[in-house]
Amino acid sequence: MPARRPGSRDCMADDVPATSQLTVTYLRPGRTGPLSVTARVRTRGEHLTVCEAEVEQAGKPIGHAVATFALLHT
Repeated sequence: MPARRPGSRDCMADDVPATSQLTVTYLRPGRTGPLSVTARVRTRGEHLTVCEAEVEQAGKPIGHAVATFALLHT
């Protein structure tokens, strides 16, 4: 993780994450059975965080999601 800028801060206990954008792309229908999800934080800033997830079933991709969260400082 990159070094924090002077004056920046990590998440505080009273900060509230708010979903500002959520995009889900369905690539093919899923079936009954186990799924595998791989998620990661793509970008983490002082005010916005972007996360991404891939959903697979039987080794084939069935969905992709990207979410942007705003950190509300209370």
